[in-house]
Amino acid sequence: MKVAAIIPAAGFGTRMKSDLSKQFLLLDGKPLLYYTLSSFDQSPVIGEIVLVLSKEDRETAREKVLDSFPFEKNVRIADGGAARQDSVLNGLLALDPDTDFVVIHDGCRPFVTPEMIEASLEAAKETGGAITAIQVRDTLKKERQGIIEKTVNREGLWQAQTPQTFRYRLLLDACRDASKKRVLATDDAGLVERMGGRVKISPGSVFNIKVTLPEDLILAEVILKHRKELAKPKNV
Repeated sequence: MKVAAIIPAAGFGTRMKSDLSKQFLLLDGKPLLYYTLSSFDQSPVIGEIVLVLSKEDRETAREKVLDSFPFEKNVRIADGGAARQDSVLNGLLALDPDTDFVVIHDGCRPFVTPEMIEASLEAAKETGGAITAIQVRDTLKKERQGIIEKTVNREGLWQAQTPQTFRYRLLLDACRDASKKRVLATDDAGLVERMGGRVKISPGSVFNIKVTLPEDLILAEVILKHRKELAKPKNV
């Protein structure tokens, strides 16, 4: 079975207020993108990795990540598109058409684990598609012009994360149809859903954050420190 990963990292991260694209910002001396690629490199279910980048970031990615750290798997680069789903489509077209499943994961979501990747794949085998997600915990409010209209019942509501995994042909058809009809979705699952696809939920983690704002980088530092503490050998 051929399973590939596509890592969209073509955004510029203007909300991060940095001259450097956010995927190259340092976390404990290493770019955020390093941590993401490392988890997919370590995953036994992933056969190949396609990294989707803007043309402006290609050299930076090679210099700061691909040439600086020893990845066992070959990481190929595809060009980013105007929107995220265009980048994903470019990544899909860069893969072997015989690919069975494709795992999509945000380049700036550095705390994905090999276990999370495998769980997403196993869930996708059941229905053809799966998203990693966590249940909504906070009370939700709907507003209009800054005034609360109602409290939203959070029962059955989930907060989508990545990885999101799909049968290759299913996601390719969904992306092509959206491109043709100029439909935009906020995640890959939304494109599959509009085509009538069944998408299963695979449990995520509150630690599986996406670094988007400056304060997210502070939180990422705390999570990484926690991980390191857990990895230390325990005294007998």
